Amino acid sequence: MVLSDYLPGYAGAVVHVELFNPGDSPSVWETDVALNAVGSFTLDPSIPAGRYDVRVRASHWLAKKVPDVPFDQDYIRLDFALTNGDIDGENSVTVLDNARLSSAFDSVPEDTNWDTNADLDGDSSVTNFERSGD
Repeated sequence: MVLSDYLPGYAGAVVHVELFNPGDSPSVWETDVALNAVGSFTLDPSIPAGRYDVRVRASHWLAKKVPDVPFDQDYIRLDFALTNGDIDGENSVTVLDNARLSSAFDSVPEDTNWDTNADLDGDSSVTNFERSGD
């Protein structure tokens, strides 16, 4: 897992994982998991064997989906590189995200205009150095 433009490291960062029957909605299984120091995570071993579309999302990153993944072995490796910048959680980077970034500009957690999702690089401040949509 790669969380683009994120400074603190992956350990403890939370991602939301959803499994879908291939090409179908809604999800048939979902959970939040914490990443380890190298950006990996483990899912519940009781997930029934089968093929699933796997979707992963983190707080201010765009979701990614990998289609038709076989869950019939002990170890599955999927590589996700999530794009940063989705401050409002709509799974796109638009002028609305920019508006929230602007509203939180020059803030830190103690400020009234602080917005955790606008801190794109995870340095506990919203500054000119926030990056999105690379």
